[in-house]
Amino acid sequence: MSRKAAASVPKTKRNVQKVFEQRAVSDPSLTSHIRSQHFETDFGALQDRIQGAVQRERNSRHGRRHAPEVDRRLRATA
Repeated sequence: MSRKAAASVPKTKRNVQKVFEQRAVSDPSLTSHIRSQHFETDFGALQDRIQGAVQRERNSRHGRRHAPEVDRRLRATA
């Protein structure tokens, strides 16, 4: 936004626009941020975290209760 255009906009509205412009870059829920990500590398890291969490669940004290479901998920991600 140019200075001339900013001068014609009320200050509160300018502040809201400024916050929204900053949010558009850094907020993961917005599509512009999502499109800017590299899904190949992000997906690989996410899969590793998911598989690690599932393995921790399998080895926890409640592992026997969840064993069939956890084993099925581990086979699906392997």
